[in-house]
Amino acid sequence: MISFKSPDAPGVVADYYRQQMPTQGWTAGEESVMGEDLITLSYSKDARTLSIMITKESSGGSSVLITEAK
Repeated sequence: MISFKSPDAPGVVADYYRQQMPTQGWTAGEESVMGEDLITLSYSKDARTLSIMITKESSGGSSVLITEAK
């Protein structure tokens, strides 16, 4: 698990992962968008699954939580 903050809005962060993950061999799975406050993305590769949760920070920017399951 890894978490970090980004100065970018959740939509911008999600677009980054949507573009970059396939170039690294990850296959997109389920996606959930709840307005601008919460976006979840899932990706799989081999026997691994990544879940990316992006939430809007009240002070601006985003909080990102990435978890991996095998």
